[in-house]
Amino acid sequence: MSNHYLREPIRPIRLDESINLVGLVEQFRYTSYQSRNLYNAFHVMELMQTDPDRPIVFLTLAGAMVPAGMKGVVNEMMRRKMVDVIISTGANITHDVVESLGFFHYKGWPHADDEELRKMGICRIYDTFLQEDGFWKEQDVVFRVVDRIGNKACSSREFIYEIGRELRDRESFVGLAAELGVPIFCPALNDSDIGIALTKRYEQDRGKEGFRIDPIRDNYEIFQIFAKAKKTGIVIVGGGVPRNYGQQIPVIAEVLLKRPAKADMRLGHEYGILITTDDPKWGGLSGSTLSEAISWGKYSTEAHKAEVYCDATIALPLIVGAVIQKIGRQLDEKPRCRFVWEGDVLREIRLEK
Repeated sequence: MSNHYLREPIRPIRLDESINLVGLVEQFRYTSYQSRNLYNAFHVMELMQTDPDRPIVFLTLAGAMVPAGMKGVVNEMMRRKMVDVIISTGANITHDVVESLGFFHYKGWPHADDEELRKMGICRIYDTFLQEDGFWKEQDVVFRVVDRIGNKACSSREFIYEIGRELRDRESFVGLAAELGVPIFCPALNDSDIGIALTKRYEQDRGKEGFRIDPIRDNYEIFQIFAKAKKTGIVIVGGGVPRNYGQQIPVIAEVLLKRPAKADMRLGHEYGILITTDDPKWGGLSGSTLSEAISWGKYSTEAHKAEVYCDATIALPLIVGAVIQKIGRQLDEKPRCRFVWEGDVLREIRLEK
């Protein structure tokens, strides 16, 4: 009976001058706690990226990953075709625009005098500083884009694409997404400084038929991506609105396609990776397990999935970097997804080498 439990010994990590990133992460397979979970996420990522059915991969970004220096990781994921669709908080879009306009984030400290920072026009994100002036310059970009789009309703995807066109060649993840054709959805864009800028524009245009973002159109557009995909996977960074939005896409599809959950139908994402610091026992979505989401139809019952309870600024670069080191050549050979839109209708998803 003991042989059922005592099959695979823990192996001490071995470090020397020859160990690279993938060599370290692969050793985590035989360790414990979150290092082993990190290996599991690396393994699921590798499976997802090498699946011959070419899954459409969604990346959800909670909080403010851009001020933390994670923009370079996201950019590399897009360049390497590791991600096809991004769902983000408004904060990440905002901070990307601000950075792209030359207002950088700076190393700070968590115990700074916040009253003094306020007087100096410096905003603090834990141990990171940012000049408030950048948000005013960002407002100019938002107004310019609104003028170009005109007096009509659009999805957050369309609006953020137009923002990206303003930021090409500026080391912007929004600009790179526009260049590569990676759609970015922001289901809570109003909860950001860009949302505040749009509120100012709304006040100026009150009483007129002006520009507006339709969040229900977002639902319809992202549903079509899922419906046209042979398979899908999701990489979740943090929780909140982006996580829930990315996980509920299969539920939208189930409702709109008018099909009850049956054993013979495709239901739910086939791959799932969660990186979070939240805890499942409090009942919140941000820390809930991917297994729990199966009960909602958000993941296939046979999905490859992994959860890492770790700071995303540690786990995400390790996982992505190790995958690139191991299968970089295969990533280069993957076809890129091109989404062909006509208004709110997704005509096709082209796979281009």
